[in-house]
Amino acid sequence: TAAVNADTIKVAPGSFVGGVVVNKSVSVLGNQAGVDATSRTGVPETVVQFDTTAVFQLTGRDALIDGFTIQAIFTGAQPMAVGVLTSNGESGYSILNNKITGASSSSFGATAGLKLSSESVHPVLVKGNTIAGGFLTTGLSAPGIDISVGFADATIEENSISTQNATGITINSPAEGQM
Repeated sequence: TAAVNADTIKVAPGSFVGGVVVNKSVSVLGNQAGVDATSRTGVPETVVQFDTTAVFQLTGRDALIDGFTIQAIFTGAQPMAVGVLTSNGESGYSILNNKITGASSSSFGATAGLKLSSESVHPVLVKGNTIAGGFLTTGLSAPGIDISVGFADATIEENSISTQNATGITINSPAEGQM
């Protein structure tokens, strides 16, 4: 909470508990910031896990997260977490070079790795990530990216999106942008 707009927050390699709300125009950088997640291997990662709502929740205009391994996990808590959740109250988000995974539960289903919303004033960029929806042993899975309420003016490019048998990107409301 001590950060102010335009600050850069660097997070060292290691494992951390999430539930991170980025409510300012800041850059949050993991150990692999700037390294494309679709091709990196065997390097020290900054791993963030959480079990409720979202591992990272972006609510600040122009918030940026870059270089993390983001894992939504299921522990029985509700609502089940998604990897990254953006607010429809702001825009300008940048989600770069992350390995993002949704949660999985045999009892409650699965969640998307990335759930996108925005107010459409500033463009959103999703680039260089690996994104996977959560999956079940029954073969069902959630989408890698779930585009929802009020999402527009976005570029989603150069990502690797995977699911077991769901659509990689699901659009649940009118959306505009470059995809």
